[in-house]
Amino acid sequence: MKILGLSIPAILVLVVAAAPIPYFATEPSYTFRHGDESALVISFKQTGKRIHVCSEEEVKEYVKKIKNLRHSTNAGIQCGSRQRHSVDVTAAIDGVPMLSKKIEPSGWQGDTAAFVFQRFYLPPAAHRVAVTMRDAGPDSPPYAFEGELQFEPGKQIVVDFNGSEFKAHF
Repeated sequence: MKILGLSIPAILVLVVAAAPIPYFATEPSYTFRHGDESALVISFKQTGKRIHVCSEEEVKEYVKKIKNLRHSTNAGIQCGSRQRHSVDVTAAIDGVPMLSKKIEPSGWQGDTAAFVFQRFYLPPAAHRVAVTMRDAGPDSPPYAFEGELQFEPGKQIVVDFNGSEFKAHF
């Protein structure tokens, strides 16, 4: 017997194959650690500032040397060092320093982004979190995040950096 061009055995095979999908889509439930713990995750990608940026005079001299750049609008980008500063990250939870890292830029010439990923397991409660990051050397002004975050059992809070400020995502 055929129903809409399919035979009954073909329909039964499809139903039997698809039957466990709803169960395995929800079971077993995923927890990142234990149900009675919570976590703070600090995760972001940041490109440090260039170590040497050419002044206008240096750009003019650079353009004079290479005739293909005379009409270029981005000659200042090509002039100078490609190397970037490391990204310095510190974090404290409830006033206790938990992280102090200097992350070197990736890339063959040290000219691309630095990646930060750190996870801290905490008891569920309100915790005071402070994160600072410097991307232009140790004397540069830091980007900072400070706030009291409410951690719930089995949940994690992610603090990331979007290029201009830190944000906490629940």
